[in-house]
Amino acid sequence: MYNEAFHTGVNVVRGDNSSGKSTIMNFIFFGLGGNLDRSAWSEHALKCDHVWLEVEFNGDPAVLRREIDVSSQSAMEIFGGRYGQALEAPIEAWHRYPYSRSTSQESFSQAIFRLLEMPDVAVEGTSNITIHQILRLLYADQLSPTASSASKGSTLKTFARRWATFFAARSTPRFTNFSNAGGQRRKNHRGKRGAAEHLQGPRRRRREYDT
Repeated sequence: MYNEAFHTGVNVVRGDNSSGKSTIMNFIFFGLGGNLDRSAWSEHALKCDHVWLEVEFNGDPAVLRREIDVSSQSAMEIFGGRYGQALEAPIEAWHRYPYSRSTSQESFSQAIFRLLEMPDVAVEGTSNITIHQILRLLYADQLSPTASSASKGSTLKTFARRWATFFAARSTPRFTNFSNAGGQRRKNHRGKRGAAEHLQGPRRRRREYDT
């Protein structure tokens, strides 16, 4: 239904009103592990079966696949390799992770944090942080009120401090932004400067989007 290889840098998806721009952004958000309200699923989106995304975790390519589910609680399947390889790979080559963790299996949020070499920690008084909560700091859709995004940001202050402590303790931390189907990636500087830039990255990108 939509297949695009994004390039390094800023990518612009443009089109007339109701042409599907928001649907594409919602699919990217959902494919990375985000949750969507039922109202966010368009009629055209629900005609699709799965969303596939090629990403990179610290330089290592992977393909994420999620079944379209209006409850946004579908599992995620992860394949280690490029999109072309994933199309030909047998089902045994994929690793399936549920939406919620259990005593015997980690969730896809835990799997993604592990692949990114990021700590899986909980904020006081709440459950463990999910990939959805991190994505909400990076992506603000047109329908979400500003106050809602602000409240989510304050909820993650403790988590951000713990991440900062974790990164500062590492001798040579590495951070790589999510890549695209073209296989390109962008790396931050190594060392303490890289850790600081990584933590400041979402806030800086939000300012750019607001502008």
